[in-house]
Amino acid sequence: MLNLIRRLLSKSKSQGSRNHEGSYERSGGYSISAAGLLADQGMLAIVDGQPTHAYAKTHKHDVDMMLRCCKAEEDVYWAQEGDGPRLAPAPYYFERAAILSRKAHDYSGEVAICERWVAMAHDFKERMAQNPETSIADVTKGPPSRGIFERLPKAQALLAKQQENI
Repeated sequence: MLNLIRRLLSKSKSQGSRNHEGSYERSGGYSISAAGLLADQGMLAIVDGQPTHAYAKTHKHDVDMMLRCCKAEEDVYWAQEGDGPRLAPAPYYFERAAILSRKAHDYSGEVAICERWVAMAHDFKERMAQNPETSIADVTKGPPSRGIFERLPKAQALLAKQQENI
């Protein structure tokens, strides 16, 4: 899949020019973008007709929207077929949902969202290990992903403490 995107973008670079939105305008009057290619392949996480990244800043304090973005990212991740690596979901929404859940003292929600991310991250790492020649960015090594991994045991402890007090 990534090779297809690279080939299409390299063709569009050689036959057109890059515009201010990051798309490549082709001499035939149309443009092509990575987001457009991903959307055409069903690999772009969409919520209410918009890519999830459209909500990153505007809804970052809205736990319901962050959870909807998580669901969209998850659906796209698990729908990818084949034995090879998958395009990784964006950890941002999972981290935000976990943070907002903790602020609301919803520790079971925090644990659940962290566990959903961890399951995808482990699957992603396994697939990367089986295909070391693949050149896909490993988002599981970035700060948001590390934050989720570190958050999970703390959230589990808070949930256990909360359940003891009931």
